[in-house]
Amino acid sequence: MNKSYRQFFNYFRQWKGGILLLLSGIGAFCAWVGATFSDEIKSALNLQNAEVVISAGNPRVEINKKIDLEARVNSVGYQNLAPGVFSLIVNHEYVTVKPKISVKLDAISGTTPVDVPEIKVIRMPPGRLTISATYVSGSLEIRSNELVLEIIPPELVIHPHFDRSDTGRVNLSGKWNIVVGGVTGTMTLRQGTDNKIYGNYEIPGGKWQAGEITGFKDGKTFRVQFSVPGREKSETIRVAGYFEIQGANGDYIEVTGCAYHLRRAKIIYDTVGMEGVDCKSPTKYDHWKVLQTASFYAASPFDKQE
Repeated sequence: MNKSYRQFFNYFRQWKGGILLLLSGIGAFCAWVGATFSDEIKSALNLQNAEVVISAGNPRVEINKKIDLEARVNSVGYQNLAPGVFSLIVNHEYVTVKPKISVKLDAISGTTPVDVPEIKVIRMPPGRLTISATYVSGSLEIRSNELVLEIIPPELVIHPHFDRSDTGRVNLSGKWNIVVGGVTGTMTLRQGTDNKIYGNYEIPGGKWQAGEITGFKDGKTFRVQFSVPGREKSETIRVAGYFEIQGANGDYIEVTGCAYHLRRAKIIYDTVGMEGVDCKSPTKYDHWKVLQTASFYAASPFDKQE
């Protein structure tokens, strides 16, 4: 053994206790660092990382309406996300959040949708409304994208009413619930000063789910045509009925009558019969053939303040 090796072993024997104590201290220190700063170390190594995404179903929201908000947290690191907290960032001067602004989340692997608290606009902001969110898990804190929403005044709901210029003249403008042959839907009417009626209908469960309305009203008579989509030139649905204000306080209005599905035909009748009263009784129209008859009913709130 040469001289340098002998010197090394002599030093080692002399300082063996101190060296072992130093190594033990370093090991203990490393263990303490690992236990104390494990989240920071993982974050520094990017073992846990997240992405927070929020979105709104409509960028324009009416005041006093709920915001259709969706959110999700994505785990994008090497390890699954530990349990954490999702929190909304909003201006409470303009919105309310129920039941709480924060939501606790379990450990996340992949993508987790968030059961977002209910957000309702309560006041018109001076500009656009911004909403964002944060996700906190241990030392990890991630902020979402920022949503910018336009808050708009509430839509003016029009109901049938008395015309201001003539308190005895009923204006049928407004949205109605309708039933055609047992199938429910809605119609929206606009009545001009000449008593002509325009609008549209929607019957989601019907053979024709949507179309235009044209016609007129006279006295208590309601006579309109519902267009047949794709067959406007050859077919129509004629609705004949009578309207009446109902309720102990006159708070709603009804139309009762019949709906006749017609197809153009080269026919002239000697008699036509009465329409809109008894849907089972034959009704004839010159130049039209009746393909089918169904009962018709419509109802809407009646606004006595107009």
